[in-house]
Amino acid sequence: MADPLKQMCEELGVCQEEALFYLEGFRWDLNAAMEACRSKTLPSPAQPPNERAAVEERRVNEKIMRFVEETGATAEEARHYLSRNNWNVENACSSFRTPPLELTQESIKRFRDVVSEASPQAAIDCLTNCNGNLGEAVLYFCQVYNKKNPTEWLSDETKEERIASFSSMSKSTRQVAKYCLEQNKWDIDQALNFFFKHGDELISAMILSMMENTDPPLPSMGQSQFESSYVSSGPTETQRSLEEAGEGDVTVAIPGMASSQVDDGKAAEEEGSSTETVPDPFANRDRTTVETQTAAPGTIVMTITLASGTSLELPFRSDQTVRDIRNAIDQRYPDIDRGYVLRSMDGVDYMDWNITVHRVTAGGYTALYQINP
Repeated sequence: MADPLKQMCEELGVCQEEALFYLEGFRWDLNAAMEACRSKTLPSPAQPPNERAAVEERRVNEKIMRFVEETGATAEEARHYLSRNNWNVENACSSFRTPPLELTQESIKRFRDVVSEASPQAAIDCLTNCNGNLGEAVLYFCQVYNKKNPTEWLSDETKEERIASFSSMSKSTRQVAKYCLEQNKWDIDQALNFFFKHGDELISAMILSMMENTDPPLPSMGQSQFESSYVSSGPTETQRSLEEAGEGDVTVAIPGMASSQVDDGKAAEEEGSSTETVPDPFANRDRTTVETQTAAPGTIVMTITLASGTSLELPFRSDQTVRDIRNAIDQRYPDIDRGYVLRSMDGVDYMDWNITVHRVTAGGYTALYQINP
């Protein structure tokens, strides 16, 4: 099948752009386009969008048919090679006929020895593009390939190194580090600026995402929409901040300590809890409830965010266990489903109820989240 574009260029001595202008203007009627080109007669106004789409589809189908006829390939292969070669039939056919370059593991290793941050796939892509020439492949990587999205070419080892470096510098969890780096194309400096600028909002977003098993939304530039879901303050400060926000008197619960685990294995009696309340005119209004208890010396205050959005701040000794934490929750909310799991900011689910508070907080994080499987 003759290529009308090529035929016009050869017979009339015009460039491809001019030939294409007339062919498209006359809906790929070769005779009409050639006559108009000779006489320099302008084509009629552009076709409506649906007609232009039909013309474009016809052009694509013609090129696919040419490719199939010349190479014997399938239509799917034709579309693949044509799209990779900017729909140039000659280049696509040449690419199809050229046998793929067989790369050895040694050549890939040599490339990665020079460009350590490159993934194996990046090494293969660059070496293939440069016909196995190591020097040219490295140059191609530095000047062209690495301008792509870094997630496409960074090796897993390099990503892990950057996550570890970020966590060390920001004192954040691996999950937060990975999220910040992904949002900033794995640039540590940009990711750190992002973290320190949106830290509070980011942590709140991560909390909600862990509770809902969704991707955390990006923090906004203004006040975070998540701040009301995560409050960490004492009773007096909490009550005062809510009053200043226009919510008047609030309910402040002062629960007792959870049952303690005795070292010799004997079960201790659970301490009771007391609650002092004042009238709350906004009792039926949706808002996050915060329950706190003043910590005794030598205890660790755990912040527990329930699936309902309620935040508890309760003190525990380091030798108490996950069982004690669950007992404290269940004591205050006896109607909740007991099938929940407590999860840390590191994404660890505490299925073993005998793990101590010391182990839970060993990484420096004192927040737990109630997750309903």
